[in-house]
Amino acid sequence: DGSCIVSGSWDKSVRVWDALTGNEKLVLNGHTDSVNSVAFSSDGSCIVSGSQDKSVRVWDALIGNQKLVLNGHTDLVNSVAFSSDGSRILSGSTDNSFWAWDQLPQCRALRYIREEVATSIHVLEHTGWLLSPDGEGYLMFVPSGESLPDDANILTIPQSLVAHVDFSNSKLGPEWGSCYSS
Repeated sequence: DGSCIVSGSWDKSVRVWDALTGNEKLVLNGHTDSVNSVAFSSDGSCIVSGSQDKSVRVWDALIGNQKLVLNGHTDLVNSVAFSSDGSRILSGSTDNSFWAWDQLPQCRALRYIREEVATSIHVLEHTGWLLSPDGEGYLMFVPSGESLPDDANILTIPQSLVAHVDFSNSKLGPEWGSCYSS
């Protein structure tokens, strides 16, 4: 609702500030290295943070309790975001990977490998599509609900400007439940 601002710091903390007064409301401790990226969920109830300690952490934005610690990146996490519906946490790392973490109790994660460092993540509202950091094109579709692809499906985005994409084994359709063979 714009009443609070969240920040991450070199002192390993995440802080919540009152946007009107500038007063500190919460200090969230748990990271063991600098915090590089923070974001509020769309409903303002959660905060996600990414750190040089290679972890992604989820916090209760009202009382400051740590809710989840998500491990899997092998280098520093430099970008985090929530999906527009709040069901997924997205993280990018200098290990050249992008993760989409499902917030269900199992906290299933999908890992996508890139050939260049993921420094920014953008989510288009309501669509599930991730937009490239330069705003020039779509990178991938992250489906909603229980229709996630399995972990063996890895998306590789080449570093070169020219890429050959083979769609012979691809499925196309308006949703994961009704796809068509290419």
